[in-house]
Amino acid sequence: MRAFEIAGVALFVAFTQGARADESLGPSLAGGALSDLLQTAEGRLLHGGSGGYHVSGGPLSGYLVGVDVGAALPLATGGVEAQPSVSLAARFGYQFENGLSLALRYEDLGLSPNLIDGAQLQFIAVNARYSFPFIFPMPFVEADIGLSIATSDGPLGPGQGSTSAGPGGALGVGVSFPVTHHFAIDVSARDWLAPVAGEVFQIFSVEAGVWFAFGGAGK
Repeated sequence: MRAFEIAGVALFVAFTQGARADESLGPSLAGGALSDLLQTAEGRLLHGGSGGYHVSGGPLSGYLVGVDVGAALPLATGGVEAQPSVSLAARFGYQFENGLSLALRYEDLGLSPNLIDGAQLQFIAVNARYSFPFIFPMPFVEADIGLSIATSDGPLGPGQGSTSAGPGGALGVGVSFPVTHHFAIDVSARDWLAPVAGEVFQIFSVEAGVWFAFGGAGK
């Protein structure tokens, strides 16, 4: 697939720059011109050319900050009322050029707050993401592992208090659209698990967001 992409970009460069081998050139010179053209095309594909985005790793390496907003769709468990809600998230961490990023993620799955029988569910988690760097737009997979916190104005269940905390996390997939060297748009979906009032709840979230990378070495 990469070879086809490089060839396509090579043709584009040849067309836009008016690169054309002179008929008087010998075979060796023509071959050298073609080799130079392919190298130029590959450089543009991997590094975006002048003023373009960094296709091979999305936005360049550096600290990152991002926000997401979307919908939380909980699955009813044990007869407890479960309603859709607004979700909101933020993350801060570091993006590496090879496509890996590590961040601290805060996720609120119950802004309404009517996610689980009037409760608000939040996560504080370590977020590990890998983006496939040679594809545009860039698909990614990620895992979140951390602490889930459920709060309510009243008891969360029989014999329960108004706050419940425990381990929680999610697996997610999505796609990033790099716009510039330091800015990208995300569309993602995650499957969350969290213990609340003696039950393990599963919440599916769909979100869109943006993130910025800054302060990388040499950037």
